[in-house]
Amino acid sequence: MRSSGWRGPCTPATSNAISPSSGETTGRTSATPPSTTGLFIGEPSAWNRGFGGDSIQTLVRFAFDEMNLGKLRINVFDYNDRAKHVLEALGFVQEGCLRRDFFREGSYHDIVILSKFRETNTLS
Repeated sequence: MRSSGWRGPCTPATSNAISPSSGETTGRTSATPPSTTGLFIGEPSAWNRGFGGDSIQTLVRFAFDEMNLGKLRINVFDYNDRAKHVLEALGFVQEGCLRRDFFREGSYHDIVILSKFRETNTLS
């Protein structure tokens, strides 16, 4: 995981997920104040290898310890069970759902809103 650093209260922090075997970027995580978080592991060969969890763990620590954020929020497509599982294992809880908010491949899908508060963080 390589971080681009954080430069101020309104500047997003971004990190790349790096494959240890190839050194290639496999995805990206970001935190944008006040609380929005993102995760994308685009390379299918990198799925189910722990890169997403590692990236989110690093981002959570940085967001709470360095950026002084009190909460992180991430939106997940309802059909992305892998992402929901990883985030819930890291202490994110479902806070809401945007019903039929996203259209993909001929049908509407929900967006699940997950969040984590600094005081519930046990990753540091």
